[in-house]
Amino acid sequence: MSESKYKIILASSSPRREDLLKKYIDNFDIISPNIKEDILENETPIEYTKRLSKEKALEVQQKINTDNYIIIAADTIVALDNVIYNKPKDINDAKRMITTLMGRKHTVITSVCIIVDGLKTNFKLIDKTYVTFIDYDEGLLNYYLSVNEYIDKAGSYAIQGRGHIFIKKISGDYENIVGLPIAKILRKLKSNGIDII
Repeated sequence: MSESKYKIILASSSPRREDLLKKYIDNFDIISPNIKEDILENETPIEYTKRLSKEKALEVQQKINTDNYIIIAADTIVALDNVIYNKPKDINDAKRMITTLMGRKHTVITSVCIIVDGLKTNFKLIDKTYVTFIDYDEGLLNYYLSVNEYIDKAGSYAIQGRGHIFIKKISGDYENIVGLPIAKILRKLKSNGIDII
């Protein structure tokens, strides 16, 4: 990997996104954004993720005191029938979400906002991956809830962890489900003349 002329900043507190970026980028900083993640009235899943990824990027931009940076911010949610399945409030909420998803195909949506200092522009990217769960299985559901992996996970499951036990089929980018479609981000930047690997 070559040394980028840009200071790369990941606007996230997610260790999954950190791991995905590390696959391609040796050196980057992490700044956790501090924003409210409330869903606005009549807000669609795509509108919600687009707004939050932009808010994360702009909030982190206010914390930077250097030039020549690239901020990468993302927001990932699970959607079914145009309803947002965000992080569960508790174990009962997680059980409700997973039960609803079982036997059905849902969409994992990630919106990415990239701010490139000096270009005075934002790059936006939206990725969708379609995930089909197995039919309802009470034993597997109770097992999964018992290991507490659902905590702080969109849709109440972690595909890179034990949540994979529910997966019947995936159509699209697996890394998008984890939380950062990193290959698409790098190609998007490269197509705009910005090579960071």
